[in-house]
Amino acid sequence: RGPQGPPGDAGTLISPVVLGEVVEGRSYESLDTPAAIPDDNEFGFNSVRFVNDDVSIERVTVDIDITHEDISELDIVLFSPGGTSVVLYAGEPVEGDVLQVNVGRDRRPSTGRMDDFLDESTQGQWRLQVRDQAPGNTGRLVGWTLNFNEEWTNGRLFAAEELRTEGAVVARGELRTERGADFV
Repeated sequence: RGPQGPPGDAGTLISPVVLGEVVEGRSYESLDTPAAIPDDNEFGFNSVRFVNDDVSIERVTVDIDITHEDISELDIVLFSPGGTSVVLYAGEPVEGDVLQVNVGRDRRPSTGRMDDFLDESTQGQWRLQVRDQAPGNTGRLVGWTLNFNEEWTNGRLFAAEELRTEGAVVARGELRTERGADFV
């Protein structure tokens, strides 16, 4: 159930609407952080996390915690043991000097999709590369966490009349119509 609008707007939902809660899957925190992010350096800082467990990926999200004088100077890329890479953040404007976000749950990646990792194995060396693309400002990668195969409680949504979205509707399972309805 999401927060409701002002009195008189009964039934109006305002952003964000949260349905259910995350049920933890397997999580792996970085072991080599906190660490400084080199200023204006094409190689950046590469944080490596080895995962021993061999589990097929159904879902993956990444918790990121960074402080930097100008977050918009950063690029953050996640590399899997299988060679897949996804740009988690690419300099989009952020208020303040802290980036604490879960990519995959709270925010979409800048380039690629978290689904690009589906069906790969969790086992092996994961790498998070953080690059500062401009001189003069410094920061730290405070930490990051890989989250595999999380679930959700209360995973159903009922819309009596109409459901609209400004973005994409993505179904991991079945997407269907009932009672002769059509996709339009």
